[in-house]
Parts: sequence; C-alpha cells; structure tokens
Amino acid sequence: MSKLMTYKQLEEKKKELVKLKKKYAQLGKKVSEVAGSSGSFSHNIPGYVGLMDRINGMALKVTQLEKEISSIKIVDPKDVSSDIVSVLSCVTVLDILKKKKEKYCFGKNISQDSLIGKALIGKKIGERIKVKTPKGEKELEILKIEVLN
Repeated sequence: MSKLMTYKQLEEKKKELVKLKKKYAQLGKKVSEVAGSSGSFSHNIPGYVGLMDRINGMALKVTQLEKEISSIKIVDPKDVSSDIVSVLSCVTVLDILKKKKEKYCFGKNISQDSLIGKALIGKKIGERIKVKTPKGEKELEILKIEVLN
C-alpha cells in the first residue's frame, strides 16, 4: 500500500535515508578497524559482535526506509480539502476524557498507520471518534482541520 505525502515530506524522508546510510558506512569502517587492527578480531569478539548487531539493525532500517520511499505517492496540498481529515492534515481535537486540546499533524507527530491516525482519516469537524490505544481508550472530537504545506 502506498503512503501519501507532499513533495516536502518525501524530501525529508530522503534526507533521513542519506543520514542513515552515512551512519551505516561509518559503522562498516569501525568493523574493518576492529577486525583489522591486529589481523584478528578474536581478542575483541564482544566489540565485534556488538558492532555487527548495530550494523544488521541499521541495514534493516535502511531497507525499510528505501521500501517506504519507493511506495510514496506525492499529493499536492492544493488538491486537498480542509473539510475532511487526510494524511496532509493537522487536526486539532478535544480529548473528551482529559478535557484537553491536542494537535495531530500527519507526518510529524502522528502516522497514517497509527491507531489514532487511522481513526481520524476521513472524518469531519464536529465528529467524535473512540480509539483503543495501548494507553487506554481515547474519545476525541475534531475541532479544526488544516492542510499541511
């Protein structure tokens, strides 16, 4: 399934990927240094194993981010309405239970794949939603919808 994003959001993801690849390359150099420092890394097996764990984890993150970027569909904010919540929205809600306003901006502090994000998409001002989250149930009323640029 493709994710919808603005061109600006896509560029931010690409910058994140570049930084991650740079860190990955730096870790690769460290592994070479550890393994090649004395011709054998047997004297530093814990350090080597730790570095390899970090490299493997980072390689997975790089692969996941590349896959995410390849599936992104660009949406022009001019084509998006502020009448309905979309992945290009900042949504101000009232947490009914806490009696507190909260602001969720897709691509910034909320994901379209999150429980609250999924519940908000497609809703209009004045609508209420109930969402079960790991921290308990939330009941939210949509107060304002703004389109991200």
